[in-house]
Amino acid sequence: EAMIDGMTWNNGTGFDFGNGTSSPKDPWIVDGESAGLIRSARNLTYILFYNASHMVPYDYPRRSRFMLHQFIQLDLISFPDTTTIKNIEQSTRLTRHVAIIVLIVIIVILALTGLIWFFVYKRYPTKVPTLFSIIRVLRTKTRNAEQQQSVMYSRLNDSNIDLHVVDSENFV
Repeated sequence: EAMIDGMTWNNGTGFDFGNGTSSPKDPWIVDGESAGLIRSARNLTYILFYNASHMVPYDYPRRSRFMLHQFIQLDLISFPDTTTIKNIEQSTRLTRHVAIIVLIVIIVILALTGLIWFFVYKRYPTKVPTLFSIIRVLRTKTRNAEQQQSVMYSRLNDSNIDLHVVDSENFV
């Protein structure tokens, strides 16, 4: 600060206005908190950062960006961040495209599966088992087994039938 106070530029020395008054040190506020002090005179602005080393952009990146925008007189409030809006729109659009493609693939797979099943069933109608055909086959098998048991039982109880007992040694 002493070096700047001793410099001469634009017909003046330091932050002195020439009439005995010097430029005031105003508080510099960034994002609602006090970030340092700011002082301006004859087209020179000096900012003192609080709690920062010589690596201010590394220590306080938002404050450094705000300082740069203040120096080049860029008003970020009046210009919306169009890059972020474009990126969000592009990612939303990309997500929609991916969802539509996945939906189309699922529909095509289902349609092909249905067509293949239909043509196989048309060509071999009895070989493709369905739930009803399986139940029908199981019913007929259980009924046949019950009928065979009743026939065997009736033959054993019938006195007219002559049963011959064969010796097992004759077959050997």
